[in-house]
Amino acid sequence: MPGRITSKELIRIFKNKIPSSCTVVSDSFRSYHQLMKELNVKWMKIPSGKKEKEGYTLSRVNGLHSAIKYFVRTYRGVSDKYLKHYIAIFKYRRQLFRMTFRDKIDMTFKHLMLHKCNIKYKDIRGRNSADDIYAITSE
Repeated sequence: MPGRITSKELIRIFKNKIPSSCTVVSDSFRSYHQLMKELNVKWMKIPSGKKEKEGYTLSRVNGLHSAIKYFVRTYRGVSDKYLKHYIAIFKYRRQLFRMTFRDKIDMTFKHLMLHKCNIKYKDIRGRNSADDIYAITSE
């Protein structure tokens, strides 16, 4: 499916996923017009060349998009087929980065309890971060 996404494709993706009580903020991409009519939501359209409208901006979305692109760039041969997996790793690492050390320990402990695995001290000695535990438990 090369090229820009169409209104029909957007409707198929977002129908029944965005409640009509929501306000959707987007750029002025033409395919959004039909989508917003179909969804029956309040639409705050940021005009081309503008950064904000009535206090609404796209900076958060653009920042997230930039961070995901930067993250995926570190992998070679990224396949669309596995994009969900890359996004899951991105979300996990972002969450882990924002956690305190105590929260990382708690999360690791919960993971260990859920998976009922046996880990010995020698298996984890010298490991630096909580995400290494997942590699050990899957071995």
